[in-house]
Amino acid sequence: MIQHLTSFFNVGKHNIIRLENADWNDGLDMASELGESVTFSFMYAHNLKEISCFLESLGKRIKKVSLAKELALLLDQINKPINYNNFKEKQKRLEEYLKASGNISGQKQEVRIDKLIYDLERKSTHLSLWLNKKEWLGSGFFNGYYDNKGRRVEGKNQMNLASQVFAIMSRVARQKQIKKTWTSIKKHLYDKTLGGFRLNTNFGRSYLDLGRAYSFSYGDKENGAFFNHMVVMLANSLYRRGFIKEGSLSFGSIYKMATAPRAKIYPQIPEYFNNEGRGLYLYLTGSASWYIYTLIEEVLGIRFKLGDIILTPKLMPVDFFKSTLEAKYILSEKVIKLSYAKGKNSKIKKVLLEGKKILKLDGKYIIKRAELIKIKKKELSIRIYFA
Repeated sequence: MIQHLTSFFNVGKHNIIRLENADWNDGLDMASELGESVTFSFMYAHNLKEISCFLESLGKRIKKVSLAKELALLLDQINKPINYNNFKEKQKRLEEYLKASGNISGQKQEVRIDKLIYDLERKSTHLSLWLNKKEWLGSGFFNGYYDNKGRRVEGKNQMNLASQVFAIMSRVARQKQIKKTWTSIKKHLYDKTLGGFRLNTNFGRSYLDLGRAYSFSYGDKENGAFFNHMVVMLANSLYRRGFIKEGSLSFGSIYKMATAPRAKIYPQIPEYFNNEGRGLYLYLTGSASWYIYTLIEEVLGIRFKLGDIILTPKLMPVDFFKSTLEAKYILSEKVIKLSYAKGKNSKIKKVLLEGKKILKLDGKYIIKRAELIKIKKKELSIRIYFA
């Protein structure tokens, strides 16, 4: 709560969360005064909404939670509402909180969960609407940053991949915007020769008003390389929003680049590929965990929510090396075996749990934990057939 609420109020003159010395990219480290991160603002808009969703589940069991008394200052919708469109009011409220929390009193204040949800949702909604209105560019993609002189970084032919990924993944970008953004990504960041997606366009100069990353030669590390950490997040975000063909192309580009002879590596996921298509930094990467995460949750579509299994596979015929794919894991002390039968497209024909048909609900196939526990067998089979 502290992490997200303080960040929400910590904004610059464009009413965007301050970049300070970096966000996910530690190469954007030279805009501590006037820099702002639209990219991470997308993330916080999403996270505030997610916290609200978990609180709704918690609210079915308890009605109140105890929070540090000082934190109440940042729950302004409950106490003293401010105008979120005015960045100075946000900054002032944050200063009041920092002053009050200089010495924590240790006192607690009970807050009703429904009021807490209301406050967080108001913040998330404001941030989402603001970003969509103010940071969508006529070029057909989102701006992601303001530099240390308060200037907008992206526009026309200048583009960062992270800006678009976080907009899509956060669900702030609308479906029509995603289509235009994908077109822009293919136009500005896709390299037809090497078959991969670059982290950014060539800014053509050492951009020290934003960060040291732009002092690297273009095509190396965080300056225009094929940076797998963000490419796999691109795939994840596209899959998540229902753009399966686009997600598959992004996801597959990593495999193709990693297994090409010019990569000069054993088949694995490096941090990035350079202008020669060579894989570099084999053990300094978050790409591998994101790759497995995307494979399990998006491609195979195995998700969990409060003990329930939610199946939303997005496999395409090209993903099958043979007629079936199999996965296995343990849940509630039971071995769950999933098998996917190849079809002509990515649409699901039927899902069977131990031969019994599972009904589709709100576009998802949900297997309740209670149902699994009722089945006395230690090994259960789930079969998914594509049309």
